[in-house]
Amino acid sequence: METKTHEADGVRIAVEGCGHGTLDAIYASVAASSKARGWNGVDLLIIGGDFQAVRNAADLSVMAVPAKYRQLGDFPAYYNGEKKAPYLTIFLAGNHEASSHLWELYYGGWVAPNIYYMGAANVLRIGPLRIAGLSGIWKGYDYRKPHHERLPFSQDDIKSFYHVREFDTRKLLLLREQVDIGMSHDWPRGIENHGNSKALWKMKPDFRQESIDSKLGNPAAAYVMDRLRPAYWFSAHLHCKFAAVKEYDAPVTQEAPIVSSSNAEDVEASKVAEPTANPDEIDLDMDESEGELSTKATASTVETAAPSNPEFVSDDIRAQLPASFAKPAEQPKPNPGQPVPPTITNTTTRFLALDKCLPGRKFLQLCPVSPVDSTRVATYPPSNSRQRHHLQYDPEWLAITRVFAQYLTIGDREAQTPPDLGENVYFPMIDKERIWVEENIVQKGRLDVPENFTITAPPHRKGDPETVNHQPNEYTNPQTVTFCELVGVPNLWDASSEERAERKAKGPPATEPRVRHGGSSGRGGNYRGGSGVNFNLGSLFLYGPMVMSPTAKQQIGVSYKCVKRAYQDLEDPESTLPTYRRLKLTPNQASFGPVPAQELDATAASPVAAAKDRRTFAVLRFHNEGGHFSTEGRMDPIVYPGTVSSHSHGVMGGSNFGLMIEGDQLLDSECTNALLSADKSNYWVPVLFFQSPINGTFKRVPLFYMQVYYFYGRPPILNYGRYIIQERRNAKPLTRSFEPTNDEIKPFPPGLKIVSGDAMTRTAPASGALNLDPGKGPIQAVQFTCPTQDPDAVRYPPDSDGTWAGLQDPTNRGAGAGFPVVNCDGYASPLRQDVHLPSCYNPRAGPDAHDSNMAFPRDAGGGKQDCPAGWVHVPHLFLEVYWDTPRFADAWDPDGRAQPFVLANGDRTGFSSHGDFIAGWDEGTLAAIIDGCDAGHGGMDRCPETGPLNPGNRCRIPSVFPDPQQEWLDELPGDNPVSGWGV
Repeated sequence: METKTHEADGVRIAVEGCGHGTLDAIYASVAASSKARGWNGVDLLIIGGDFQAVRNAADLSVMAVPAKYRQLGDFPAYYNGEKKAPYLTIFLAGNHEASSHLWELYYGGWVAPNIYYMGAANVLRIGPLRIAGLSGIWKGYDYRKPHHERLPFSQDDIKSFYHVREFDTRKLLLLREQVDIGMSHDWPRGIENHGNSKALWKMKPDFRQESIDSKLGNPAAAYVMDRLRPAYWFSAHLHCKFAAVKEYDAPVTQEAPIVSSSNAEDVEASKVAEPTANPDEIDLDMDESEGELSTKATASTVETAAPSNPEFVSDDIRAQLPASFAKPAEQPKPNPGQPVPPTITNTTTRFLALDKCLPGRKFLQLCPVSPVDSTRVATYPPSNSRQRHHLQYDPEWLAITRVFAQYLTIGDREAQTPPDLGENVYFPMIDKERIWVEENIVQKGRLDVPENFTITAPPHRKGDPETVNHQPNEYTNPQTVTFCELVGVPNLWDASSEERAERKAKGPPATEPRVRHGGSSGRGGNYRGGSGVNFNLGSLFLYGPMVMSPTAKQQIGVSYKCVKRAYQDLEDPESTLPTYRRLKLTPNQASFGPVPAQELDATAASPVAAAKDRRTFAVLRFHNEGGHFSTEGRMDPIVYPGTVSSHSHGVMGGSNFGLMIEGDQLLDSECTNALLSADKSNYWVPVLFFQSPINGTFKRVPLFYMQVYYFYGRPPILNYGRYIIQERRNAKPLTRSFEPTNDEIKPFPPGLKIVSGDAMTRTAPASGALNLDPGKGPIQAVQFTCPTQDPDAVRYPPDSDGTWAGLQDPTNRGAGAGFPVVNCDGYASPLRQDVHLPSCYNPRAGPDAHDSNMAFPRDAGGGKQDCPAGWVHVPHLFLEVYWDTPRFADAWDPDGRAQPFVLANGDRTGFSSHGDFIAGWDEGTLAAIIDGCDAGHGGMDRCPETGPLNPGNRCRIPSVFPDPQQEWLDELPGDNPVSGWGV
């Protein structure tokens, strides 16, 4: 039926987009808009999320927002009673909230007098209207998890708290009575296809590709909207005003499907044709009045594959069988919440998204709304008091709440979301509880939401600090106690002071593995990892501008015979390796540097083509002052922005490094310890410690030096002494070369955040070998290399399975996964930590989304590795960190099994090695380097394209959370316990 609004009978509503703590300005705007419209106020103000009900500075510490944007805002004055909201206000949660406060009110409640939070999901009544709301935003990897968060929050908890859960969505999808208004923070997925999308693309160009990829918006909100079909749906989140109209077919009476968790996979709505609609149907003073679209939408379906029949039976034989033998027709699988019950009759939903409260933004809309069922106007008439309508509980929702209370868990990381039993199971249970609600709540006149706001956390007072480094305490909210008693459900949010003190003393739970790339895990698949050149010529991984003299050969433990044998292996006609040729160099080129094209022999390709093929990589070097990084301490602006990190890191690069790094901030660094002044990027890895086998104390292992390889995607040239080994044109490419690709390599965008490795793991990878190709198994991007003076030294026990020692790389006896069990004493080349970073950047995810914005290239065939369509191929970074471990050689006795080194996170295995990077390059300079610098091992600083060099080595960065300065420590910084082998 068509929905009409009548100002005489309708509820006067103001809708605002994102709150962001600007209550004073919002209420003033409502007053001014009401006056302009001739109203003496509104009955209800709806705020679409990011409300930020911050009670004090401690609440800010668990709000998911960069530290520099953390502000108390206007709310503390409403919480402590200095001010009172002039209009009844309801809001749902967005992705920037005081999660510690809202955690107390899962079922909903007053955050201040006259300001009501709807909870994780809810249905409320105000006068004749039913309003349904779903808090949070969509993150697929958390959708089917329970509410495992409980104070103190980990960094993961702060974010996952506001992720929509299937458990809450399921409750809304069981509603059978008509709803008038629906709310969600982010938009229902696909709603942009029902409005003026062209105008939207002009405002937000990036949205177009997200829409094409069916990634714009929240699928759960779409399920709920398509089930409830309210007259209006309001959203926020994307900071723009957008209107749409979605039309539905009338519901058809059907038997409710039986759905279980095994077959209730999410199904995305398919795109349908979009006939034009009359834009004048929208009576919301919407600006998008031209070119709006309306779509006749039906529940989308996906055909399921028929089960395979192992034996063929002809149609003639089948025709002779009784009808009972006939194969039942395939039934399409509906979206969650479908089909719609016949009691939900509305067929037109008007959608409106609004901006946040800033000058010049479209953030507020006034509209009178009447119920879809016009008979409810007489049933719930307005009163003559100043507040014409009061907030009430909804009986149907209370019945659903009673049914699901038995399945609800909170704070339990081992719990599983209960399976969906289907409407045929739930409906009788809800009907039974509906009788209980009628008898115990409705008939006793207890539907009114009590005005029982109570202060729990200490309110912020003038003079109190506005930032603190500790999390808030957990409180039992009396409103939740009262609600649970009213409905007769357990109060899971209550706890004794002893239990809370014990939980607080234990601290936040461990952060989950923080980086996954590719795959289907939701966060992006595989953990940090990758593969590199495993072309081993003994200990020839001493990269530096030195002539390969006989003395040097002896010093680094590599004989000329070893090198000669390697050449012979490459030229063996029976070898499965590709064919290579040797190029003799002139004496002044006998180094680890590049070879000019004119020095190639007559069989080489043209100088231009050869130079292009050889332009594979260049080494970025640093001034490594006195065995130190630029700074060290418990800082990680990517994973722990604005706060102390869980363990200590060593950092290289630009001086603007800090707890928060946003956008092109690094470009303004006053100095860098990189040899190239144009690179103000930051690079960091966990600090390494030696643990005394005698008393268990810890001593920091000095940095020997660090350098970073920039690979540009061409097959490599391996330059050793007086010979170059170059891949012959048209030969089969070296399988472990660094990313030969069809893609154009582009510079990093400023502020791009990249991480690699899994700081939480203590489990061995599948093998000791690197793997950067997702098509060949799990990504393994971290490794250790152990040059030794004895080339026959056994670095890893041959019988190790990774549970008690590291794993030997089967392709490189000098390297493997985890720490080696011998002293790495190669000449000028001690223990080396190798970290490869992914090189495919997803611009739709953005530079800050470190958990989803990067992936390793995929096999494109022909020996090439390309990025997915729409992604940007940036340089492949390979971090080499040499640790001065030989100085501890006399402090431990290698026994072939144990080793004494520990990463700063407490990892004795080394499997959790990881590295981080934030781009601070001048893009033009890096583009010129990619196009023209073929310095190879000789160093990027040799290329004219790199611009001015950095002559000094004094670019020390003050540490915000420095490590203790004692020589020996009883505990690792951050009190990280040692874990892994033998612990």
